[in-house]
Amino acid sequence: MAHDNLNTFDDRSLSAFWTELSRHLRRRNIRLLEGNPGQLDDILCHTLKVMQSKIDSFSPRDLSQTAIALARVVKIIEDREDRQGGLQKGSPHQLLHSVFIGDQSQYKQFIMKELALAAMPMREEFDAQGISNVIYAFGLARYALEFDDGRTTFDVLAEEALSNLEGGVPAIIK
Repeated sequence: MAHDNLNTFDDRSLSAFWTELSRHLRRRNIRLLEGNPGQLDDILCHTLKVMQSKIDSFSPRDLSQTAIALARVVKIIEDREDRQGGLQKGSPHQLLHSVFIGDQSQYKQFIMKELALAAMPMREEFDAQGISNVIYAFGLARYALEFDDGRTTFDVLAEEALSNLEGGVPAIIK
């Protein structure tokens, strides 16, 4: 099976998986996803498990790219349901809706929490595009992890982005 190779994927490959999935969904190129819904479900679940086991070793670039790609998948599925007033039973979109939004949306909550927790220790390592992608991803997915001190992922990442600006605001912006 194709997903047997997922165990050998590095962070860049896992990021690319979610990026390609979002591209196929956005282009409505779902023929690649059609077929056996059980196989797609297995691939998604296996990919999420592999990603969770490796997420702490992701580079800042790959973590930000993974976050934005996953958020785009969630957004595309939400928008498709809103436009069509429902999803065709057994379709790839219906399965993805089930996994990330519907009855099993705990996958979305779980993986977004994992991404948030992995992003916090490396927040100083993100470049401007990376931190922007992570902030945008959590907004797009409508997810904000709240910490014990009452701050959220948005608060912490916004503080980091502002501290980066304060130290080096380009002359063109001044």
